[in-house]
Amino acid sequence: MLRKTPPMGWNTWNTFGDKIDEMLVRETADFIVESGLKDAGYE
Repeated sequence: MLRKTPPMGWNTWNTFGDKIDEMLVRETADFIVESGLKDAGYE
């Protein structure tokens, strides 16, 4: 299967390592939507 765009996302491990929790994931997802990154194809 060929994709129209390359995989686009953000890896929290690169920034937070094992210091991640549900609230951080939710805040990150909200930021991706509010900043327009979702509309640009990021997941």
